[in-house]
Amino acid sequence: MPKPSEETNTTVLESMLKGKTLKVYWYMLQQPSRSVGVREIQRALRFSSPSVALHHLEKLEDLGLVQKR
Repeated sequence: MPKPSEETNTTVLESMLKGKTLKVYWYMLQQPSRSVGVREIQRALRFSSPSVALHHLEKLEDLGLVQKR
């Protein structure tokens, strides 16, 4: 059985990792051998602007799932 702090972390991840943020994360997981840029994500996922892609990348970074290079 997970510890309470692990349960809390899992709950937070589940609540934050949905919609476009989940799409960005899934896209990045499919590109494991290289870095992925903001514009690439914007174009691949057909977001309206790079700032939308950046917003979701920053959410993933805040969750500790990705890091800048």
